[in-house]
Amino acid sequence: MKINKLNPYFTELNRRLTYIELYKKYTTRKKQYLQHLSYLKSEKERYSKKIEYESYLRYYDQKARECIKDFNKTFSDINYTVDTKVEKLDKIILDLRNKIIAKDSVT
Repeated sequence: MKINKLNPYFTELNRRLTYIELYKKYTTRKKQYLQHLSYLKSEKERYSKKIEYESYLRYYDQKARECIKDFNKTFSDINYTVDTKVEKLDKIILDLRNKIIAKDSVT
């Protein structure tokens, strides 16, 4: 009879111990999930910084290419201008030389 009277207490105690064990498992699992979540957040932040860095690199690479293009265009314009002026000067010098030769041949 005594065992039958104590049986409900033992079942209640066993149930509470089971709840405590389940709660411990839950809290450890929750801690693991939170750690994993913080790891994922840090990875996301690192990845976004990497993407931001790569976008800056692409932007400055594009700007450098535009500057090189502008420099080449300006340099080719300067070369063209210098070449045409040199050709004009050569033509003027050649005309003057021909005039001098013509005057010398007349006298």
